[in-house]
Amino acid sequence: MSPQGEQWDERLFPKPTGYRPDPSPGAFNWWYADADFDNGYMMAISYHFGLMRPPGDAEQRLIEFSLHDPEGNAHLFRPRFSKEECTASEEMCHVVMRHNFYRWENASYHVYFSEGELGCDLTYEPIVPGYQADLSALPGVSETYGWYMIAPKSRVKGTVTVGGKTLDVSGYGYLEHGWDRVPMSLPGVENAFWGKIYQGDWSILWQSGSLFVGKGNKIILESTKGSTHAFDFTTKDTRVERPELIVFKVDDPGRAEGEIRFKVVKPLLYMDLLRRFKPFQKWFTEAYFGKAAYFRHRLNYDMNLRILGEEVTGKGVSWCEHHKMPA
Repeated sequence: MSPQGEQWDERLFPKPTGYRPDPSPGAFNWWYADADFDNGYMMAISYHFGLMRPPGDAEQRLIEFSLHDPEGNAHLFRPRFSKEECTASEEMCHVVMRHNFYRWENASYHVYFSEGELGCDLTYEPIVPGYQADLSALPGVSETYGWYMIAPKSRVKGTVTVGGKTLDVSGYGYLEHGWDRVPMSLPGVENAFWGKIYQGDWSILWQSGSLFVGKGNKIILESTKGSTHAFDFTTKDTRVERPELIVFKVDDPGRAEGEIRFKVVKPLLYMDLLRRFKPFQKWFTEAYFGKAAYFRHRLNYDMNLRILGEEVTGKGVSWCEHHKMPA
């Protein structure tokens, strides 16, 4: 098996970790990495060529870095760079923004970021190899949208820096590359979620209507027979409503059945997605369509699934992304 995985059709998805140039004014690529560390810290970082959220701008270059301490306090930095400072290979995963990089090297992925008093220097050794998600059955997904899980599960080790203090860390993490020619939106979907659970030999990756299951060192199941429902909405800690209970269900008889219930312990991150709009644009959108926001929620989960005839159950701590779209 190649280090990039084998679950993709190269006629449709050539070089899935490399940069995909597109002349469209709203085109974007992003390379994302996260990690849950043994010391209770959690990190997420993404390298952006173009803005993936409305109103879009293919010329922008930025990195979004967030580090959450064990108490859930967020340290966030979003530096921007000139196009002249940034390069990305079309042949493989090799992205550079000034001195920061995200690249394939020595049979692993190396993610380096250092700006101000925040940073990371991490090596990702893939456990579950790359997998091309099939999103064709999901409503509202653009035909030009691509989502490649570079490494659904990896061992992570290295350092993170917060407040100028560098900490040795180790744990598990996830890598992906995505692209499209228009800013990301999901027509008809008001609340979109994405999350993952690593429990023993199992890797459970769930998205609003999809489920991906890894066991050991491979993906063994992909299902689009899922659904996610949000309940008990509140504005506590945020200006836009968020749920306190999230339930993912899958009904794919003989393949994947059951549910995962998530109790939101704390919203870790909140962003107003209309903040870049001009005042009239923002007023018009909120008044006639609704508010748009991005959240990251810390969760307690209770999982009861049956995967290919095997019971997959357990309780633990997790987190998810939540895109709140205009209704």
